[in-house]
Formats: sequence, C-alpha cells, structure tokens
Amino acid sequence: MKPNFDTAAFANLLLLAKGTRSQSAFADEIGISREHLSRLINQKSEFVPAPNTLRSIAASSEERVSYIQLLFVANYLRESDLTDLKGSNTAPLDSIDKKPLTATLMTALSSAPYEWTLKNNLHFDLSIELKPNDNKWFFICSSNAETAQIDFQLQYNYLQVLKTPADSSDKFSFVTASEKEYISFSEQPFNLTVNLSIILINPYKLEILKEIALINSNSSLVPLPSFNL
Repeated sequence: MKPNFDTAAFANLLLLAKGTRSQSAFADEIGISREHLSRLINQKSEFVPAPNTLRSIAASSEERVSYIQLLFVANYLRESDLTDLKGSNTAPLDSIDKKPLTATLMTALSSAPYEWTLKNNLHFDLSIELKPNDNKWFFICSSNAETAQIDFQLQYNYLQVLKTPADSSDKFSFVTASEKEYISFSEQPFNLTVNLSIILINPYKLEILKEIALINSNSSLVPLPSFNL
C-alpha cells in the first residue's frame, strides 16, 4: 500500500524535532511507541500520524519544527490553505514565522559539502562558521512583510549588515519565503562591498528554491545546496 503522505519530508522533520534525544526518549515525550517512531523515521509507515500526534511533535521539538509544517507535510493542509492562513488577520504563522525558515536552512546545511559550526549572534536568526578558514555566514530571515513594509524590512536587513564587523570573505544572506520579498531584495545595492545573497525557500517542504548572489567581491564560500525532498 502506497503511503498517503510525503514520508521522506516527514522523516526529516521528525529528525529535526528529535534532535540529540534517543528514539525511546522522544517517543515517550510525544506519546507513541519507539517502534512506531522508528517506522516513521525509516519511512516504513503507510499511515499519517493523527493531528494530536503532530501537535505533540511540534511541542516537543524545542522550536525546531512547527505544527503548520507538520500539518502540511502530512497532507492535512494544501498550498491554498497556507496562502489563506498567511492572508488572514489572525494568521497563526506570525508567531512562528522564522522557525520554519531556520529549520529549512539547518536541513540544507546538514547536507552541505563543507564543515561548519553554529555561532551565537543575537543580531542574526542564524550564523555559522565554516572550516578550515573560519569564514562566517550570517542569515537574516524576514517575516513575509506586507508590500508596504518590504522597504522597511530591507532597510533593517542592511542596517544589521552595516553594524556587523566582517572580513572580506564573510557572507550575509537575506532569507525569505515570499516571492515579492525575494524580487525586492534582489535589487543591486550601491556602495556596499560585502558578500551578499538572497535566498528564497519553501519552509513547508524544507526546500531551498533559489539563491542569487548580489555582491561577490572576494568570496570562497559555496552557495547553500539545493535541498529538494
């Protein structure tokens, strides 16, 4: 029997949610058996988990995975449902907007052909250090601003770049799930010589759609790998 949901995407979300915990410990936290969890992770289960189980997974994920992501991958939500949610006045995505973005980046980086480590930086949503030259890569995730707020978001992004001490080999990326933001952000800036790229992602499929380099003055960094589930 063919599974009625995307088992590979769901397994990736489960692994992100589980983190460093054992399968037994995580299964106890989310209220399913270790055997059932193992089947889901190994893409051996034919049946999608119930919404209550998805909610438990999101609640136990230490904010690495959202309930909306799980609902989408499990086929409880469609693309049109996500559009309706984003456009509603009470959109539940507002409070978790950046978590799916950073989860998608972390998933893509996990398959990157270079070594890296996480770095703490309160001014960025994600920052890493690449080996062996200790180049830094800073990510700013935007929150799908309304059209009238895109310019403000872009000004904020550039302000963060200007405030950050960086070497010529360091890199900055603006990350968005909005096609409108991606287009607006992709305009070439003036009088700014840093390594800068714009990344468009689909956070509900953990998918990096495209990355454009705006400024690449002296970069040895490799763009994020495509991560299509």
